Amino acid sequence: MAKEESKKLVLKKNLSGMLMPYVLGMTALPMIALFLFMHFVTNDWRYNLIAILLASGIVMAIAYTLSNKIIKLVANMLTGSFLRVSEGDLTTQFSLTDYKNFTGKTNPATHYTDPNEFENITAAFSDMVAHFSELIGNIQSGSNNTFTMANELVEMSHQTTIATEEVASTILSVTEETNAQLFETQKMTQDATVLADLLTNMEAVIVKIGNYMDETNTANGVNERSVKSVSESWKQVNDEMAVLMTSIYDVTNAVKEVETMTQTISAIADQTNLLALNASIEAARAGEHGRGFAVVADEVRKLAEQSNTASNNIHSIIQTIAVKSDEMLTNVKGTTELGGQQTEMVQKALDTSITVSDKILLVAEQIAGLFMMADEINEKRSSLVASTDEILQGAEENAASIEEVSANTEEILATIEEMSSNIQQMMQASGSLKSQANLFLAEVDEEASMERVERIAKRAQVTALTGEMELQN
Repeated sequence: MAKEESKKLVLKKNLSGMLMPYVLGMTALPMIALFLFMHFVTNDWRYNLIAILLASGIVMAIAYTLSNKIIKLVANMLTGSFLRVSEGDLTTQFSLTDYKNFTGKTNPATHYTDPNEFENITAAFSDMVAHFSELIGNIQSGSNNTFTMANELVEMSHQTTIATEEVASTILSVTEETNAQLFETQKMTQDATVLADLLTNMEAVIVKIGNYMDETNTANGVNERSVKSVSESWKQVNDEMAVLMTSIYDVTNAVKEVETMTQTISAIADQTNLLALNASIEAARAGEHGRGFAVVADEVRKLAEQSNTASNNIHSIIQTIAVKSDEMLTNVKGTTELGGQQTEMVQKALDTSITVSDKILLVAEQIAGLFMMADEINEKRSSLVASTDEILQGAEENAASIEEVSANTEEILATIEEMSSNIQQMMQASGSLKSQANLFLAEVDEEASMERVERIAKRAQVTALTGEMELQN
Protein backbone atom coordinates (compact mmCIF):
# COMPACT_ATOMS: atom_id res chain seq x y z
CA MET A 1 0.00 0.00 0.00
CA ALA A 2 2.87 2.42 0.79
CA LYS A 3 4.36 1.78 -2.67
CA GLU A 4 0.99 2.42 -4.34
CA GLU A 5 0.51 5.68 -2.38
CA SER A 6 4.02 6.87 -3.34
CA LYS A 7 3.32 6.07 -6.99
CA LYS A 8 0.03 8.00 -6.81
CA LEU A 9 1.77 11.06 -5.28
CA VAL A 10 4.50 11.05 -7.95
CA LEU A 11 1.93 10.71 -10.73
CA LYS A 12 -0.26 13.43 -9.18
CA LYS A 13 2.65 15.89 -9.07
CA ASN A 14 3.60 15.13 -12.64
CA LEU A 15 0.08 15.57 -14.00
CA SER A 16 -0.52 18.72 -11.91
CA GLY A 17 2.70 20.24 -13.19
CA MET A 18 1.62 19.64 -16.76
CA LEU A 19 -2.04 20.75 -16.56
CA MET A 20 -1.85 23.75 -14.19
CA PRO A 21 0.16 25.98 -16.58
CA TYR A 22 -2.44 25.32 -19.24
CA VAL A 23 -5.31 26.36 -16.93
CA LEU A 24 -3.43 29.47 -15.72
CA GLY A 25 -2.68 30.42 -19.28
CA MET A 26 -6.33 30.15 -20.24
CA THR A 27 -7.49 32.45 -17.36
CA ALA A 28 -4.60 34.76 -16.45
CA LEU A 29 -3.45 35.79 -19.93
CA PRO A 30 -6.80 37.46 -20.90
CA MET A 31 -6.79 39.40 -17.62
CA ILE A 32 -3.23 40.61 -18.20
CA ALA A 33 -4.15 41.64 -21.73
CA LEU A 34 -7.17 43.59 -20.37
CA PHE A 35 -4.97 45.33 -17.80
CA LEU A 36 -2.45 46.41 -20.42
CA PHE A 37 -5.23 47.54 -22.72
CA MET A 38 -6.80 49.81 -20.07
CA HIS A 39 -3.49 51.57 -19.36
CA PHE A 40 -1.89 51.89 -22.76
CA VAL A 41 -4.70 52.05 -25.37
CA THR A 42 -6.48 55.40 -26.34
CA ASN A 43 -10.12 56.10 -25.63
CA ASP A 44 -11.10 55.81 -29.27
CA TRP A 45 -10.16 52.32 -29.41
CA ARG A 46 -11.33 51.39 -25.97
CA TYR A 47 -14.97 50.89 -26.79
CA ASN A 48 -14.20 48.73 -29.73
CA LEU A 49 -11.71 46.78 -27.77
CA ILE A 50 -14.12 46.47 -24.86
CA ALA A 51 -16.65 45.05 -27.18
CA ILE A 52 -14.04 42.70 -28.56
CA LEU A 53 -12.96 41.77 -25.10
CA LEU A 54 -16.54 41.18 -24.00
CA ALA A 55 -17.07 39.04 -27.03
CA SER A 56 -13.82 37.31 -26.27
CA GLY A 57 -14.94 36.78 -22.66
CA ILE A 58 -18.19 35.30 -23.82
CA VAL A 59 -16.30 33.11 -26.23
CA MET A 60 -13.88 32.19 -23.51
CA ALA A 61 -16.74 31.40 -21.13
CA ILE A 62 -18.28 29.22 -23.78
CA ALA A 63 -14.85 27.73 -24.48
CA TYR A 64 -14.31 27.15 -20.78
CA THR A 65 -17.66 25.43 -20.46
CA LEU A 66 -16.93 23.31 -23.49
CA SER A 67 -13.38 22.66 -22.35
CA ASN A 68 -14.69 21.69 -18.93
CA LYS A 69 -17.02 19.17 -20.54
CA ILE A 70 -14.21 18.03 -22.80
CA ILE A 71 -11.89 17.72 -19.82
CA LYS A 72 -14.54 15.70 -17.96
CA LEU A 73 -15.03 13.54 -21.06
CA VAL A 74 -11.30 13.07 -21.47
CA ALA A 75 -10.99 12.40 -17.74
CA ASN A 76 -13.79 9.83 -17.91
CA MET A 77 -12.21 8.29 -21.01
CA LEU A 78 -8.83 8.11 -19.29
CA THR A 79 -10.12 6.81 -15.96
CA GLY A 80 -12.41 4.31 -17.71
CA SER A 81 -9.56 3.16 -19.97
CA PHE A 82 -7.28 2.84 -16.96
CA LEU A 83 -9.99 0.81 -15.18
CA ARG A 84 -10.34 -1.52 -18.17
CA VAL A 85 -6.59 -1.94 -18.54
CA SER A 86 -6.23 -2.59 -14.79
CA GLU A 87 -8.76 -5.43 -15.26
CA GLY A 88 -6.52 -6.88 -17.98
CA ASP A 89 -8.32 -5.63 -21.09
CA LEU A 90 -5.33 -4.74 -23.29
CA THR A 91 -7.61 -4.16 -26.28
CA THR A 92 -8.66 -0.80 -24.78
CA GLN A 93 -8.36 2.09 -27.22
CA PHE A 94 -8.44 5.79 -26.41
CA SER A 95 -11.21 6.76 -28.85
CA LEU A 96 -14.77 8.04 -28.76
CA THR A 97 -16.06 4.90 -30.45
CA ASP A 98 -14.38 2.66 -27.90
CA TYR A 99 -15.63 4.96 -25.12
CA LYS A 100 -19.17 4.78 -26.45
CA ASN A 101 -19.14 1.01 -26.90
CA PHE A 102 -17.15 -0.10 -23.86
CA THR A 103 -15.37 2.45 -21.68
CA GLY A 104 -18.40 4.65 -20.96
CA LYS A 105 -20.34 1.67 -19.64
CA THR A 106 -17.86 1.29 -16.79
CA ASN A 107 -19.30 4.47 -15.17
CA PRO A 108 -15.86 5.85 -14.31
CA ALA A 109 -17.36 8.84 -12.42
CA THR A 110 -18.77 6.50 -9.78
CA HIS A 111 -15.32 4.96 -9.15
CA TYR A 112 -13.45 8.25 -8.65
CA THR A 113 -15.59 11.06 -7.11
CA ASP A 114 -12.96 13.74 -6.53
CA PRO A 115 -14.12 17.11 -8.04
CA ASN A 116 -10.69 17.50 -9.55
CA GLU A 117 -10.63 15.38 -12.70
CA PHE A 118 -6.85 15.43 -12.65
CA GLU A 119 -6.92 13.85 -9.22
CA ASN A 120 -9.27 11.16 -10.57
CA ILE A 121 -7.01 10.56 -13.59
CA THR A 122 -3.99 10.40 -11.31
CA ALA A 123 -5.76 7.95 -8.97
CA ALA A 124 -6.97 5.76 -11.87
CA PHE A 125 -3.52 5.71 -13.46
CA SER A 126 -1.93 4.92 -10.10
CA ASP A 127 -4.42 2.09 -9.54
CA MET A 128 -3.68 0.74 -13.03
CA VAL A 129 0.06 0.94 -12.41
CA ALA A 130 -0.42 -0.73 -9.01
CA HIS A 131 -2.46 -3.54 -10.60
CA PHE A 132 0.13 -3.92 -13.36
CA SER A 133 2.93 -3.85 -10.82
CA GLU A 134 1.24 -6.60 -8.83
CA LEU A 135 0.51 -8.53 -12.04
CA ILE A 136 4.07 -8.15 -13.32
CA GLY A 137 5.38 -9.14 -9.87
CA ASN A 138 3.21 -12.25 -9.95
CA ILE A 139 4.33 -12.95 -13.52
CA GLN A 140 7.97 -12.51 -12.53
CA SER A 141 7.51 -14.72 -9.48
CA GLY A 142 5.61 -17.27 -11.58
CA SER A 143 8.23 -17.16 -14.33
CA ASN A 144 10.99 -17.61 -11.75
CA ASN A 145 9.11 -20.50 -10.18
CA THR A 146 8.40 -21.92 -13.64
CA PHE A 147 12.05 -21.61 -14.59
CA THR A 148 13.10 -23.25 -11.32
CA MET A 149 10.51 -25.99 -11.77
CA ALA A 150 11.65 -26.44 -15.36
CA ASN A 151 15.23 -26.88 -14.14
CA GLU A 152 14.03 -29.35 -11.54
CA LEU A 153 11.95 -31.15 -14.17
CA VAL A 154 14.98 -31.30 -16.46
CA GLU A 155 17.03 -32.78 -13.63
CA MET A 156 14.20 -35.15 -12.72
CA SER A 157 13.83 -36.08 -16.38
CA HIS A 158 17.56 -36.73 -16.56
CA GLN A 159 17.48 -38.83 -13.39
CA THR A 160 14.36 -40.62 -14.63
CA THR A 161 16.07 -41.30 -17.95
CA ILE A 162 19.10 -42.70 -16.13
CA ALA A 163 16.87 -44.79 -13.85
CA THR A 164 14.83 -46.00 -16.82
CA GLU A 165 18.00 -46.91 -18.70
CA GLU A 166 19.20 -48.77 -15.62
CA VAL A 167 15.82 -50.50 -15.41
CA ALA A 168 16.07 -51.34 -19.11
CA SER A 169 19.59 -52.69 -18.53
CA THR A 170 18.36 -54.67 -15.53
CA ILE A 171 15.44 -56.00 -17.57
CA LEU A 172 17.90 -56.98 -20.29
CA SER A 173 20.02 -58.81 -17.71
CA VAL A 174 16.90 -60.44 -16.27
CA THR A 175 15.89 -61.42 -19.81
CA GLU A 176 19.27 -63.02 -20.39
CA GLU A 177 19.08 -64.79 -17.03
CA THR A 178 15.51 -65.90 -17.79
CA ASN A 179 16.57 -67.21 -21.18
CA ALA A 180 19.48 -69.02 -19.54
CA GLN A 181 17.12 -70.38 -16.89
CA LEU A 182 14.69 -71.39 -19.63
CA PHE A 183 17.52 -73.18 -21.45
CA GLU A 184 18.61 -74.89 -18.23
CA THR A 185 14.99 -75.85 -17.50
CA GLN A 186 14.61 -77.32 -20.97
CA LYS A 187 17.89 -79.16 -20.49
CA MET A 188 16.67 -80.36 -17.10
CA THR A 189 13.48 -81.61 -18.76
CA GLN A 190 15.56 -83.47 -21.32
CA ASP A 191 17.76 -84.85 -18.54
CA ALA A 192 14.62 -85.93 -16.68
CA THR A 193 13.45 -87.74 -19.82
CA VAL A 194 16.87 -89.40 -20.15
CA LEU A 195 16.69 -90.26 -16.44
CA ALA A 196 13.28 -91.82 -17.00
CA ASP A 197 14.70 -93.94 -19.80
CA LEU A 198 17.65 -94.90 -17.60
CA LEU A 199 15.27 -95.77 -14.77
CA THR A 200 13.24 -97.92 -17.12
CA ASN A 201 16.39 -99.66 -18.34
CA MET A 202 17.61 -99.96 -14.75
CA GLU A 203 14.32 -101.54 -13.70
CA ALA A 204 14.65 -104.02 -16.56
CA VAL A 205 18.25 -104.75 -15.52
CA ILE A 206 17.17 -105.08 -11.88
CA VAL A 207 14.45 -107.51 -12.95
CA LYS A 208 17.03 -109.54 -14.87
CA ILE A 209 19.40 -109.40 -11.91
CA GLY A 210 16.55 -110.54 -9.68
CA ASN A 211 15.84 -113.43 -12.01
CA TYR A 212 19.54 -114.27 -12.13
CA MET A 213 19.70 -114.08 -8.36
CA ASP A 214 16.68 -116.39 -8.08
CA GLU A 215 18.32 -118.83 -10.46
CA THR A 216 21.61 -118.46 -8.58
CA ASN A 217 19.83 -119.01 -5.29
CA THR A 218 18.14 -122.10 -6.67
CA ALA A 219 21.42 -123.39 -8.10
CA ASN A 220 23.17 -122.53 -4.85
CA GLY A 221 20.52 -124.49 -2.98
CA VAL A 222 21.12 -127.48 -5.24
CA ASN A 223 24.87 -126.98 -4.83
CA GLU A 224 24.47 -126.71 -1.09
CA ARG A 225 22.49 -129.94 -0.98
CA SER A 226 25.04 -131.58 -3.27
CA VAL A 227 27.89 -130.37 -1.09
CA LYS A 228 26.08 -131.66 1.98
CA SER A 229 25.59 -135.02 0.25
CA VAL A 230 29.25 -135.08 -0.81
CA SER A 231 30.25 -134.10 2.71
CA GLU A 232 28.18 -136.92 4.15
CA SER A 233 29.58 -139.32 1.53
CA TRP A 234 33.12 -138.22 2.32
CA LYS A 235 32.42 -138.66 5.98
CA GLN A 236 31.12 -142.17 5.32
CA VAL A 237 34.14 -142.89 3.12
CA ASN A 238 36.43 -141.59 5.84
CA ASP A 239 34.71 -143.80 8.34
CA GLU A 240 35.04 -146.80 6.03
CA MET A 241 38.66 -145.87 5.32
CA ALA A 242 39.26 -145.76 9.05
CA VAL A 243 37.71 -149.25 9.36
CA LEU A 244 39.78 -150.39 6.38
CA MET A 245 42.93 -148.95 7.93
CA THR A 246 42.15 -150.81 11.15
CA SER A 247 41.61 -154.00 9.15
CA ILE A 248 44.86 -153.43 7.30
CA TYR A 249 46.63 -152.93 10.60
CA ASP A 250 45.08 -156.18 11.81
CA VAL A 251 46.08 -157.99 8.61
CA THR A 252 49.59 -156.63 8.91
CA ASN A 253 49.82 -157.82 12.46
CA ALA A 254 48.42 -161.23 11.44
CA VAL A 255 50.91 -161.44 8.59
CA LYS A 256 53.69 -160.65 10.99
CA GLU A 257 52.44 -163.43 13.28
CA VAL A 258 52.20 -165.80 10.32
CA GLU A 259 55.71 -164.85 9.31
CA THR A 260 56.87 -165.58 12.82
CA MET A 261 55.11 -168.93 12.70
CA THR A 262 56.62 -169.57 9.27
CA GLN A 263 60.03 -168.80 10.58
CA THR A 264 59.34 -171.23 13.43
CA ILE A 265 58.14 -173.87 10.97
CA SER A 266 61.19 -173.28 8.79
CA ALA A 267 63.41 -173.65 11.83
CA ILE A 268 61.57 -176.83 12.82
CA ALA A 269 61.89 -178.09 9.23
CA ASP A 270 65.58 -177.36 9.28
CA GLN A 271 65.95 -179.23 12.58
CA THR A 272 63.72 -182.03 11.27
CA ASN A 273 65.80 -182.25 8.14
CA LEU A 274 68.90 -182.29 10.28
CA LEU A 275 67.37 -185.01 12.50
CA ALA A 276 66.29 -186.96 9.38
CA LEU A 277 69.82 -186.68 8.06
CA ASN A 278 71.16 -187.90 11.37
CA ALA A 279 68.55 -190.69 11.39
CA SER A 280 69.59 -191.76 7.87
CA ILE A 281 73.17 -191.78 8.97
CA GLU A 282 72.27 -193.88 12.00
CA ALA A 283 70.06 -196.17 9.85
CA ALA A 284 72.92 -196.67 7.46
CA ARG A 285 75.09 -197.53 10.33
CA ALA A 286 72.48 -199.97 11.63
CA GLY A 287 72.46 -201.75 8.32
CA GLU A 288 69.66 -204.07 7.62
CA HIS A 289 68.04 -203.30 10.84
CA GLY A 290 68.01 -199.62 10.21
CA ARG A 291 66.69 -199.79 6.63
CA GLY A 292 63.08 -199.12 7.68
CA PHE A 293 64.14 -196.39 9.94
CA ALA A 294 66.13 -194.93 7.03
CA VAL A 295 63.05 -194.93 4.86
CA VAL A 296 61.15 -193.15 7.57
CA ALA A 297 63.98 -190.75 8.04
CA ASP A 298 64.10 -190.11 4.32
CA GLU A 299 60.37 -189.38 4.28
CA VAL A 300 60.73 -187.14 7.25
CA ARG A 301 63.58 -185.33 5.47
CA LYS A 302 61.40 -184.92 2.40
CA LEU A 303 58.58 -183.59 4.55
CA ALA A 304 61.03 -181.27 6.23
CA GLU A 305 62.27 -180.05 2.86
CA GLN A 306 58.66 -179.60 1.68
CA SER A 307 57.87 -177.77 4.90
CA ASN A 308 60.91 -175.59 4.41
CA THR A 309 59.93 -174.97 0.79
CA ALA A 310 56.36 -174.19 1.83
CA SER A 311 57.66 -172.04 4.62
CA ASN A 312 59.83 -170.13 2.17
CA ASN A 313 56.88 -169.76 -0.18
CA ILE A 314 54.73 -168.59 2.70
CA HIS A 315 57.49 -166.20 3.73
CA SER A 316 57.67 -164.89 0.19
CA ILE A 317 53.90 -164.51 0.06
CA ILE A 318 53.91 -162.89 3.47
CA GLN A 319 56.61 -160.48 2.31
CA THR A 320 54.51 -159.64 -0.72
CA ILE A 321 51.44 -159.26 1.46
CA ALA A 322 53.41 -157.09 3.85
CA VAL A 323 54.63 -154.87 1.04
CA LYS A 324 51.15 -154.65 -0.43
CA SER A 325 49.74 -154.11 3.02
CA ASP A 326 52.23 -151.30 3.61
CA GLU A 327 51.40 -149.80 0.23
CA MET A 328 47.71 -150.17 0.96
CA LEU A 329 48.21 -148.65 4.36
CA THR A 330 50.14 -145.75 2.81
CA ASN A 331 47.45 -145.31 0.16
CA VAL A 332 44.73 -145.53 2.77
CA LYS A 333 46.56 -142.95 4.89
CA GLY A 334 46.94 -140.67 1.83
CA THR A 335 43.34 -141.29 0.91
CA THR A 336 42.31 -140.57 4.48
CA GLU A 337 44.35 -137.38 4.54
CA LEU A 338 42.98 -136.41 1.10
CA GLY A 339 39.54 -137.27 2.38
CA GLY A 340 40.15 -134.98 5.33
CA GLN A 341 41.28 -132.23 3.00
CA GLN A 342 38.33 -132.90 0.75
CA THR A 343 36.12 -132.84 3.79
CA GLU A 344 37.58 -129.50 4.82
CA MET A 345 37.21 -128.20 1.27
CA VAL A 346 33.67 -129.51 1.10
CA GLN A 347 32.97 -127.88 4.46
CA LYS A 348 34.47 -124.64 3.20
CA ALA A 349 32.44 -124.96 0.02
CA LEU A 350 29.39 -125.62 2.18
CA ASP A 351 30.19 -122.61 4.35
CA THR A 352 30.83 -120.55 1.21
CA SER A 353 27.58 -121.77 -0.26
CA ILE A 354 25.76 -120.80 2.93
CA THR A 355 27.51 -117.40 2.86
CA VAL A 356 26.60 -117.01 -0.80
CA SER A 357 23.03 -117.92 0.05
CA ASP A 358 23.00 -115.32 2.82
CA LYS A 359 24.56 -112.76 0.45
CA ILE A 360 21.99 -113.65 -2.17
CA LEU A 361 19.27 -112.99 0.38
CA LEU A 362 20.90 -109.65 1.22
CA VAL A 363 21.25 -108.84 -2.47
CA ALA A 364 17.61 -109.80 -2.94
CA GLU A 365 16.69 -107.41 -0.14
CA GLN A 366 18.87 -104.71 -1.77
CA ILE A 367 17.23 -105.40 -5.11
CA ALA A 368 13.83 -105.05 -3.46
CA GLY A 369 15.09 -101.78 -1.98
CA LEU A 370 16.31 -100.78 -5.45
CA PHE A 371 12.84 -101.52 -6.81
CA MET A 372 11.34 -99.30 -4.12
CA MET A 373 13.96 -96.61 -4.76
CA ALA A 374 13.36 -96.88 -8.49
CA ASP A 375 9.62 -96.47 -7.92
CA GLU A 376 10.27 -93.51 -5.61
CA ILE A 377 12.74 -92.01 -8.08
CA ASN A 378 10.19 -92.52 -10.83
CA GLU A 379 7.58 -90.72 -8.73
CA LYS A 380 10.07 -87.94 -7.99
CA ARG A 381 10.95 -87.84 -11.65
CA SER A 382 7.28 -87.51 -12.58
CA SER A 383 6.88 -84.76 -9.98
CA LEU A 384 10.10 -83.16 -11.25
CA VAL A 385 8.85 -83.32 -14.84
CA ALA A 386 5.54 -81.77 -13.79
CA SER A 387 7.31 -79.08 -11.78
CA THR A 388 9.75 -78.54 -14.62
CA ASP A 389 6.86 -78.16 -17.04
CA GLU A 390 5.28 -75.61 -14.71
CA ILE A 391 8.63 -73.84 -14.33
CA LEU A 392 9.11 -73.94 -18.09
CA GLN A 393 5.63 -72.53 -18.64
CA GLY A 394 6.22 -69.89 -15.97
CA ALA A 395 9.62 -69.07 -17.46
CA GLU A 396 8.06 -68.70 -20.90
CA GLU A 397 5.35 -66.47 -19.43
CA ASN A 398 8.01 -64.50 -17.54
CA ALA A 399 10.04 -64.17 -20.71
CA ALA A 400 6.96 -62.90 -22.56
CA SER A 401 6.15 -60.52 -19.69
CA ILE A 402 9.74 -59.33 -19.56
CA GLU A 403 9.70 -58.73 -23.31
CA GLU A 404 6.47 -56.78 -22.89
CA VAL A 405 7.95 -54.85 -19.95
CA SER A 406 11.07 -54.21 -22.02
CA ALA A 407 8.93 -52.91 -24.87
CA ASN A 408 6.95 -50.76 -22.42
CA THR A 409 10.22 -49.55 -20.91
CA GLU A 410 11.46 -48.56 -24.34
CA GLU A 411 8.18 -46.73 -24.93
CA ILE A 412 8.51 -45.08 -21.51
CA LEU A 413 12.08 -44.15 -22.33
CA ALA A 414 10.96 -42.66 -25.64
CA THR A 415 8.14 -40.83 -23.83
CA ILE A 416 10.61 -39.56 -21.22
CA GLU A 417 12.95 -38.40 -23.97
CA GLU A 418 10.04 -36.64 -25.65
CA MET A 419 8.99 -35.20 -22.29
CA SER A 420 12.59 -34.13 -21.70
CA SER A 421 12.56 -32.38 -25.07
CA ASN A 422 9.26 -30.72 -24.17
CA ILE A 423 10.68 -29.74 -20.78
CA GLN A 424 13.72 -28.26 -22.52
CA GLN A 425 11.38 -26.28 -24.75
CA MET A 426 9.35 -25.27 -21.70
CA MET A 427 12.58 -24.29 -19.96
CA GLN A 428 13.55 -22.16 -22.94
CA ALA A 429 10.05 -20.65 -23.00
CA SER A 430 10.13 -20.04 -19.25
CA GLY A 431 13.59 -18.51 -19.62
CA SER A 432 12.29 -16.27 -22.39
CA LEU A 433 9.24 -15.44 -20.25
CA LYS A 434 11.53 -14.69 -17.33
CA SER A 435 13.64 -12.42 -19.51
CA GLN A 436 10.56 -10.65 -20.85
CA ALA A 437 9.04 -10.35 -17.37
CA ASN A 438 12.29 -8.93 -16.04
CA LEU A 439 11.92 -6.06 -18.53
CA PHE A 440 9.21 -4.69 -16.19
CA LEU A 441 9.99 -2.98 -12.93
CA ALA A 442 7.62 -4.23 -10.25
CA GLU A 443 9.48 -2.44 -7.42
CA VAL A 444 10.97 1.03 -7.01
CA ASP A 445 14.54 0.91 -8.30
CA GLU A 446 16.05 4.26 -9.31
CA GLU A 447 19.07 2.68 -10.97
CA ALA A 448 16.92 0.37 -13.10
CA SER A 449 14.58 3.25 -13.93
CA MET A 450 17.56 5.37 -15.00
CA GLU A 451 18.80 2.58 -17.26
CA ARG A 452 15.43 2.48 -19.02
CA VAL A 453 15.40 6.28 -19.34
CA GLU A 454 18.85 6.16 -20.91
CA ARG A 455 17.69 3.50 -23.38
CA ILE A 456 14.70 5.67 -24.33
CA ALA A 457 17.02 8.67 -24.77
CA LYS A 458 19.35 6.65 -26.97
CA ARG A 459 16.41 5.54 -29.11
CA ALA A 460 15.36 9.18 -29.42
CA GLN A 461 18.87 10.16 -30.54
CA VAL A 462 18.91 7.35 -33.07
CA THR A 463 15.52 8.42 -34.36
CA ALA A 464 16.70 12.05 -34.65
CA LEU A 465 19.87 11.06 -36.50
CA THR A 466 17.87 8.84 -38.82
CA GLY A 467 15.50 11.74 -39.56
CA GLU A 468 18.39 14.11 -40.27
CA MET A 469 20.01 11.60 -42.61
CA GLU A 470 16.74 11.16 -44.47
CA LEU A 471 16.39 14.96 -44.81
CA GLN A 472 19.96 15.24 -46.09
CA ASN A 473 19.32 12.50 -48.62
